[in-house]
This record gives sequence, structure tokens and C-alpha cells, in this order.
Amino acid sequence: LASTKSAEIKSLLDLLRALKERLSDSQSNLKPVAARIIGSILGAVDKVAQGKLSKSVFPSLVNAAMTDNRKPMRDASLSAIKTATTTHELEGSNPNPLSLEGLLIALVGCLSESEYKAAGIPEVLLFTASTVAHLPNIDSLSTARAQPFGEKFANVMVDCLTSSKAEIRSAVEQLIASCFAEGKISGSILHKGLEHLKPAQQRSIAPIIHKISGGGRSSFQEKENKKATLSSAKRGNTEVSRSRPLSKGPSSRGVHSSSIGASLLKEVAGAKEAAKPRRLDRNSSGNLHPLTAPNSGSAIRGRRQGNMNWVEFPEEPSGAMLTNSLQKIWSPLLSKNALTSLFPSRGIKKQDDASDGCQLLSSAIEFERCHDGDYILEQLEFVLKWSALVLCSRENTVGLQSLLSMLSSLIDHLGDQSYTFSDDQALHLVPYIMEKTSVAKGRFRELFDTILSKMKSLNVITCKAMGAAVSVAVIEKSSNSKARVLAYHECSNAVETVGLSGIGKRGLLISTKMTAKETMPENRSGALDLIMTVLSKLDGDLERLSSICGTACMSNKARALIEERWEKRGISKAPSLTSHRSHATPKATRSSGESSRALEEILEYKAPTTASDGENDQRGLVEKSEIL
Repeated sequence: LASTKSAEIKSLLDLLRALKERLSDSQSNLKPVAARIIGSILGAVDKVAQGKLSKSVFPSLVNAAMTDNRKPMRDASLSAIKTATTTHELEGSNPNPLSLEGLLIALVGCLSESEYKAAGIPEVLLFTASTVAHLPNIDSLSTARAQPFGEKFANVMVDCLTSSKAEIRSAVEQLIASCFAEGKISGSILHKGLEHLKPAQQRSIAPIIHKISGGGRSSFQEKENKKATLSSAKRGNTEVSRSRPLSKGPSSRGVHSSSIGASLLKEVAGAKEAAKPRRLDRNSSGNLHPLTAPNSGSAIRGRRQGNMNWVEFPEEPSGAMLTNSLQKIWSPLLSKNALTSLFPSRGIKKQDDASDGCQLLSSAIEFERCHDGDYILEQLEFVLKWSALVLCSRENTVGLQSLLSMLSSLIDHLGDQSYTFSDDQALHLVPYIMEKTSVAKGRFRELFDTILSKMKSLNVITCKAMGAAVSVAVIEKSSNSKARVLAYHECSNAVETVGLSGIGKRGLLISTKMTAKETMPENRSGALDLIMTVLSKLDGDLERLSSICGTACMSNKARALIEERWEKRGISKAPSLTSHRSHATPKATRSSGESSRALEEILEYKAPTTASDGENDQRGLVEKSEIL
């Protein structure tokens, strides 16, 4: 056993932290070596020290074991996890509950940040399932912020059951069943984990949880039973109404049927009214919305955000002056608790300073999705500016994770409301997201990519706005070369989808000008790819492109680069922009008149008088032959 006295354990912790950085080394052959060394160190200390030291490396090991592209690295990371959760042979080589607790917390954290599709997830889940007997009671655990861990565990495990991969669903079902069988988690917590799912997902997952928990009912199942009761009552009312006699004169039987139908109709209407989500009353003193003050009336709510001076991209929103300005104009709409969470007294200097604010906004979004409110939409301008302010603060892993989670929920909510950003709203946040996406690594790159793809797929931002407004702003103003590459790609996709309106005239002038200015090969290639997409929409008319851009934006260098790339595409032989002699551009189909004229010019060909004339005329004959 290695010594774990206070001085030695600090040295071991520093060593483990240094090795943890190598798990994401650019040299892929070093990463498995680092994982194996970490496992060796954690396997050579006593179980108490093992439990303490392993917490610092488990998140990285679990992430590598689940998401790394190379199987040797996934295997090495999983082997290190197994060693780090087993006591030394002098202590019996048994599973270590202290280490397993840290593993479980790291597993839930990494899964919540994934899309439940990674290749290594099943193996990690199955190993965790094999150690369930030695795990502590999950219901009694708490997170670093003293929040119940059992609910978070249930939510993540239920989300895993929605994975598109059958092996992941099978592995997580085995883990949940083992936890429930060993008494590590209660059935009520599992059923509560269903509540955040969409109704369609609840219908497919509820039977699995019902089977595992041995017949416990979830709130969703109770709602479904209530719906079935209402439906049967309505059908009974319809049958009674249809059985009503058609005779004109009154009869005791007809009166009796009518009274039964009326009473049933009242019951059904009352049950429907009770089942409806209550819309939030703006003036109600009982307003429980996490974000808005109960007494914020329509007059205050009607104040426009245009009175506030806000920075324009590429200047980053930061500093106490801008924070105070946003706080001043937003504060009349916020409750006291919300104001304290969004704008802490110490300011927003690091991203984790805004963790409470992100949690508050996430709660407000979830509240509105359940209660049919519209406060988030009314204050969306402030939410976007606040999010950009936090995003541009000093980076912190915990704070950034909270922010991205909140933004993902916000995009889902806006998609449910069929809401689309205006160009101004998009420019408040999306260019900064693109810049952060271009330099992000690992799981954060996946989260940023997911947010951008959600915005487009849910039509929260239109293709036109993504190209002509956001991407063009990044191309023109961003000093980040990787961000410009991403912007060229997004703008090219916009042109492919909606045509030339996806870049606009201003965007075309800027992109053409940047073609010659870009010095890095990747950036220049991205700019040229965008121009090629535009040219394909112009049917390869280089002359038209030249007339649109003019000499101010299309320099000789840019012309040469565009011509060279267009010829390499091999689509058609485009005419030179700098040639002194114009020729007809070959097209896919030619009229009979054009073919006839070409044939007549070939037949009337006369021998050249000079060598240069002969070369030009031969080129003309070749092109006319191709036309024919």
C-alpha cells in the first residue's frame, strides 16, 4: 500500500490531476497509458484514500469510457474504473462503497450531458449494475449543492430509456431493476422521474417502470386513467342522447333520459375544466411563477427594452456597468428572490456566479411548460442578453454546464410555442454561441452543437436569419478564425436551403472580399465553398457575380481564386472573368437555332493569318463543336 499521510496524499492528488489532463491528450496513444496509470495509483492506496482521490478523476474516466472514439481507450478507462472501485488485496479485494458512491455521481453527471448514444455507455452501465449491492442508498444521497440525488438519478435513468440504441436501453433497465431489487431506490422516485418526459415518451416508458417497481402507480398513469374515465362518461352521454325518443309529445321516458344526459354532461364538463392546466393570472396575488413579481402589472410589463444601450457583436457583453444597466431595466419585472439569483451581490465575473440564475430560469421554463404561461416570451429579450453576459464571462465548468442546460430547455420551450427569433434577438446571443462552439472541446462541443441544431430544427431561428444576419456578422467581424470557418459552413447551408436570400447582397460582398483576405487554408477553402454554392444558384454565371460584387469587393486575386475553384469543380467550362473575348457558356440543353448557327460558323471557318489568331480561332472551334 502507498502511504496516504497528509503530505503524501496531496502529492498523489496533484499527480492524478496531471494524469487526468492526459486523458484528453492530442496523442491518442498516450491516453490509454494515462488511464492505466491512474488505475494503478488508485488500486495501491487504502479504501478511505481511494474514495477521496477517485472523486477527482471519475468524471474524466467515465466520460472517456463512454464517449471516446477508440475502443482501446474505452477499455483502458473502464479497467481503471474497476480498479479504482476495488480495495487493495491486503484489504480483501472487495468493492469499495466509498469509491462506488463517487462513481455513481460521476456517471449521472456524464450521462446528463450526453445524448444517450455513445458506444461505451452500455458497458459502464452494466458494470455499475454489477456493483449495486455495495452502493449506498441512492435516496439518501445528496449533490454538492445539498440537493436530493435520488430524483436526479431517476430522471437520468428514465431519459436513458428513451435512447435510440437498444443495448443502452437494455443496460439501463438492468441497472434500474437491480437498484430497486436491492432497495437502493424507491418506486415513488422512479415514477417521479417520468414527469419531465413528454406525454408520448411517458406512454412508452411508464410500463417499463411499472414492471420494475412491481405495480406502483405513477401520476402519469393516474392521469391516463382519469382521461379514460372521462372518455367513457362522454361515450355514455352520447349513447343516452341517441336513445332519446323522437316523438313530438312529452313522455316520462324522454324526460328521464334528458335529465341523465344533462347531469353526465355537467360532470364531464366539470372534470375537463379541472383537468385543464390553469393559465397564470397576471394580477393574482397567488402567482407562484419563479421569475416574475406578483404585482408586476401590464404597465410595467409594457416597457420596451429599446431604452437600453447594448453592445453589438463582436464586442462581448461584460463588466459591471452593463450588468447594472440590465439589472436596472429588468428588476421591475422580477421577484426579489429572482433578482437576487440572477444578479448576485458579488457580480457575474465567472460563469458559476450565475449558476443560481440558470437554475431559476430552468425552473421558470419548466413551470411555464406545465402551466401555459407567457412570461418567458415577454421577457425573452432580457433572458437572451443575460445569457450572452454569462456566456462571455470567465469560463467555469459547472457554470457553463448550467447555462447550456438552461439554454437547451429554453430552445425546446420556444419550439413548443412555435416562436422564432427576430434578427435583433438572434444577434444578441447566437454569434457568441458560434464563437464558443468553434473552440469548445469534448462534451461541451457536443452541447453547443446540439443547441445550434435545435435552434434550426425547431425553427427558433430561420435559415435566412442564420445565414444573412448571424453568419455574415461572424464572417465580417469575428477575429476567431475557427468561428469564421463555422460561419462559412452555416451560411453555405442557408444558401442551399433558401437560396440567395440566405446570404443577401451585403453578405455576398463581404464573403467575396474575405476570399482574398483569408490567409489560413481552411478559412479560404470555407469562403470559396460558400462562393461556389452561390455560383451554383446563379447557374454558374461568373459575369453576373462579377457585376454584383464590382471591383471594390472582387479583387484580381479573388477573381483568380474563384475561377480556379470553379474550374476544379468540373461542372462546366466557365468563361474567364478576365478574358478579352466573350464566348457563349455551354449549357445542359441547346436550342436547334444555336446548334445550327454553331454548325454554320464551323463550316465557314477560314484559315488564320497569324499564329495568335489561329490559336484563338481553334479555341472557338472547339467550343462550337462542344455546343453542337
